[in-house]
Amino acid sequence: MYLRNALGALFISVMSATATASVTLLGSRIIYPAPASSINIQFKNDDSIPYVIQTWFDEGDMDAKPQQINRVPFITTPPVFRIQPKSGQVARIVVSQPDKLPQDRESVYWFNMLQIPPASQAAADKNAMTVMLRNRVKFFIALRQ
Repeated sequence: MYLRNALGALFISVMSATATASVTLLGSRIIYPAPASSINIQFKNDDSIPYVIQTWFDEGDMDAKPQQINRVPFITTPPVFRIQPKSGQVARIVVSQPDKLPQDRESVYWFNMLQIPPASQAAADKNAMTVMLRNRVKFFIALRQ
């Protein structure tokens, strides 16, 4: 019994190591220095097909949708863009409401990225499943000096 569980865990860990996202955000978190008017973030598409990327912020609610009005004082430009195969893309994060940033402490929000594959890929096969991958990373705002 123990050997079967150990082999099962080994199999799962090997299989999960081969899974990779097609479009990745360079970095594991975003740090926004408060004095800056904007920062750039970089995306990379390692796949052979293009993707549409949609970005938005939330305050920690994992179920927050991009179309919902939120109180995060930042926007991403462009909020929706196409990233070509085997290439990169830069998006800019801008403070939209600087007066809503706390002056006495650092803040934490969440940056969301939705990876949408082309519809033609799913339509090519009758029995296909389209998977849209959503990534969330912490978005830190450094204390104002």
